[in-house]
Amino acid sequence: MRKGEIFGLVGPDGAGKTTTIQILCGLKTPNCGSATVAGVDAVREADRLPITAKPLRKAATMLKQHRSFKDVHIFGEDLHLVVSDAAGEQQGIRDYLEGQGIVVEGILRVDPSLEDIFVSAIAGPGGGRTSLARKERAPVGFTDPVHNPSHRDKGYAVEVTGMTKCFGSFTVVNAVSFKVHKGEIFGFLGPNGSGKSTLIRMLCGLLPPTSGRATVAGFDISTQAHLVRPLIGYMSQKFSLYNDLTVEENIDFYAGIYGLKGKRKRWCKEWVLEMACLTGRERVMACCWPPALW
Repeated sequence: MRKGEIFGLVGPDGAGKTTTIQILCGLKTPNCGSATVAGVDAVREADRLPITAKPLRKAATMLKQHRSFKDVHIFGEDLHLVVSDAAGEQQGIRDYLEGQGIVVEGILRVDPSLEDIFVSAIAGPGGGRTSLARKERAPVGFTDPVHNPSHRDKGYAVEVTGMTKCFGSFTVVNAVSFKVHKGEIFGFLGPNGSGKSTLIRMLCGLLPPTSGRATVAGFDISTQAHLVRPLIGYMSQKFSLYNDLTVEENIDFYAGIYGLKGKRKRWCKEWVLEMACLTGRERVMACCWPPALW
């Protein structure tokens, strides 16, 4: 496959499409053959060891400084370490960490997840960033309204400074700072437990930060959360609609939450139905929608 090429795997169920992709992502090891992705050996054999240790960050630092362990990442309350021989190296890893005054509560071998592969792809040895994490230059003739200063609104939609959230002695969000311009699409990428949802809950005014400051649409999330909520929308990963309500009833419910009335409510309702291709399906129960409409 050439760089920039769009390539698809076509075949019936059971033909091996998903298995092939899992092999190329490093999630499965093939019985034979070879493959490279972006110049990297995609089928090199490696084991991943989740390590529960305290203090966690000190353990990560010590492992990164060791010449044998470079692919080390923090996943929530655990470390994930890539090694060539899990069975042969577990005791050596435990002895090394305990020799540095670190309490090791457990080491297990697991198959790599997609999150493991993604984090390894965007972070080089020792946590360095690779080309996957760098912004690519826009194509010739393409005008980016967000990153082109002449088209950018100088105001910030979201501004976060030193945002931190602790639950007891465990720090979930650690001194995060960033700015999002109006009209910009901005995402959080990271494994489970890295603090993405916690940070979003703080920005929505649902969870107070331990320290730091943030504004959304110009309002302080700590002192003006009631002014932030009418201006934002939130689409939950697991819950967004009430299954026992119809399409129209769901729209009416959310319109009421946002205080929409009269002509504005009617206009927004028509727009939503047309945008979602639901015109004529207003009385269909949400639980009866085809999967493609979710």
